[in-house]
Amino acid sequence: MSKQGQQKKKLKCYPCVFCDKSFARRQELTSHWIVHIGEKDHKCTECNAAFTRKSGLESHMRLHTDEKPFSCDFCSKTFRHRYTLVSHETTHTGVKKYNCTEQNCFKQFSTNNGLKCHVNAVHKKIKKFPCVVCQKHFFTKLEMRNHAVVHTGEKLYRCEKCPKIYAWKGGLDVHINTHHSEKEETFSCNVCDRKCLTKANLKKHLETHSADREKYKCSFCEKSFLHKTPLHHHEKKHRGDLPWKCSECPASFVVKSKLKEHLLRHSKTKNFSCDKCQKSFYNKPTLRDHKDTHSNIPKHKCGVCDKLYVTRGALIRHKVLHRSAKEFACAQCEKIFKSNTALKSHSLTHSTEKKWKCQNCEKYFKTAANLTAHTKRIHNAMKKHICVYCKDKFSSRVALKKHINIHTRQNSTSCNVCSQVFKSNDTLRQHKKVVHGGKRSHSCLFCKKSFFTKDGLKRHKNIHTREKLFTCEICKKTYYHEGPFRYHMKAHHGTMKNTCTVCQKSFILKNSLNIHLLTHTQEKRFKCVLCVKRFASQSKLKLHVSKHVVQQNDSVSGDQTSAIVE
Repeated sequence: MSKQGQQKKKLKCYPCVFCDKSFARRQELTSHWIVHIGEKDHKCTECNAAFTRKSGLESHMRLHTDEKPFSCDFCSKTFRHRYTLVSHETTHTGVKKYNCTEQNCFKQFSTNNGLKCHVNAVHKKIKKFPCVVCQKHFFTKLEMRNHAVVHTGEKLYRCEKCPKIYAWKGGLDVHINTHHSEKEETFSCNVCDRKCLTKANLKKHLETHSADREKYKCSFCEKSFLHKTPLHHHEKKHRGDLPWKCSECPASFVVKSKLKEHLLRHSKTKNFSCDKCQKSFYNKPTLRDHKDTHSNIPKHKCGVCDKLYVTRGALIRHKVLHRSAKEFACAQCEKIFKSNTALKSHSLTHSTEKKWKCQNCEKYFKTAANLTAHTKRIHNAMKKHICVYCKDKFSSRVALKKHINIHTRQNSTSCNVCSQVFKSNDTLRQHKKVVHGGKRSHSCLFCKKSFFTKDGLKRHKNIHTREKLFTCEICKKTYYHEGPFRYHMKAHHGTMKNTCTVCQKSFILKNSLNIHLLTHTQEKRFKCVLCVKRFASQSKLKLHVSKHVVQQNDSVSGDQTSAIVE
C-alpha cells in the first residue's frame, strides 16, 4: 500500500450523522448505520433481547450458554468476548499503549475505547448516552444499559448454587466470591492483620486506616467520611429523605439494600450461618463479628490507645470513650450520652409523637424497641426460662438472671451513702435518686406534682385520667397500674408453690401464705383504734371497723379507720 493510501486509511473522514463516531471508509459507515436505523431481526430464544446483526445475537447467546471461547495465553482464564481478553492480557504484559494526552493526567489504557470513556467522563464531563425512559444521561453505553434494568426489571444472571438472580454480571460475581467461593482470604492488611478475599477488597479496607478521613464532612454534624456516597446517604437522614419505606412497620431507609435487610427481620429469615456453632444471623458483618468470638484472638486495635479487642463491635463501643462529651449532648435538656444511638433514643422522650402501633391492642409507642418489649411482655408472654430454685417462669433470660440473684445473693451492691444493700444496680440507682436526692424532672400537667422517674409520673397520671389500661382477659377485671395487674394474673395462671409448713396448705401468692401463717401463730398485729380488739389480718380489721361506723352513724372519721401495726 502506498503512503498516500495509508494516510487516507488513517483519516476518518466519514462521520455518522446519528452519533459522534467517524470512519475511514464509506463501507464502514454504511455498515455502522444499521445500528441506528436497522430493524432488530435477530431475536434471542431465551429472553426478549433483539439485535440488528447476527454477530450481536451470537455474542449475547454466550450469556445463556456460558460459552467462553477466548482463552488467555498466560493463564487458564477464559472469556466470552475478545475485548475483555485483550483488556485482561495487559495485567500480565503490563502494556497499556493508549495514553491520556490531557494536562497533568498520566493515565494509560489497554484499549482505545477505555481511553475515550476516560476523556469523556473525567476531562470533558460529557454524558452522551441518554436513557430512553427517564432521559437520564450517562458517560458510557454500559452505564446506560445497566441503568435500563431499573425500568425493565430484567435479571439474566442466575447463581447456580442458590436461587439468587442478578441484573448485572458484576453483582453475580461479587455474590459468588462472597458466599460460594472456596478461595482463602489471602490478602492481609499490614496495619490490623485483617484478611481479605480479593485485592480490591483489601484496597477498600486500607482506606479505613488512611488519614484522609476528613475528606468528606457532613454539613449537619461533625461526622466525616472516606467517600462521597456514604456522605450523601448520611446527609439524606438529616434531611429526612428516606424513600424506601417498610410495608410492615413505620421504618424507612435511605437505600433499598437496608430495607431488604430490615424485611428479613419481619420474616425471621437468617441467611448467614456460623459453620462452627450453626448460629444464624441476618447479615454478614454480624456473622463475621460472631466468628471472631470462636477464635478469641484480640485483633481489632484502637487507633487512639492501641487497645486490642476480639470483635469489631467491642472496638466500636470502646471508641466512643475517646469522643468528645459534647458530641452526644441533648439539645433540649443538655444530658450527655455515650453514643449517637442512645442520644436518638433519648430525644424521643421529648417528642409527643407515637408512630409505632401494636397490631394486637391498638396501643402506640414512641420507639420500635418499646413496641417489641410491649409485645413480648403482654401478648407473647411465653415464659420458657425456669428458675432452678423455685420453678418461677420468666419471658427473658435477663429477667431470670436478675431473679436468680435473689436466691444466690450474688452481684449484690451497696449504697455508698447509707450502706443499704441491693440486689441489682437498677434498684441501687433508683434508691439513690429517690432517697438521697436528685432532681424531680417529671412534672404532672394536672396538679404540678413532680416525680423522680417517668414511670412514677405515668402511674400518678391515672389518678386524674381514671383510665384503666390493664384488663384481665379471663375475668375482665381492670387495673390502673401494671403491678397489681400482674399480681392478679398470678391468681389465674400461677402454680401452688407456696406451701404452709404447718398444715401443708398451698397458695399461689406468697402474701396469701404469710397471712395464712398468722392463723397458726395466733399473732394479731392489727389493733382497732375504737376498741381493744385485735385481728390477724388487715382485711378482718377493716370489716370490724365498718361495724363501728354503722353503729356510731358515721361519727368516726376516715383517719380512724386506718390500721395501726404494732
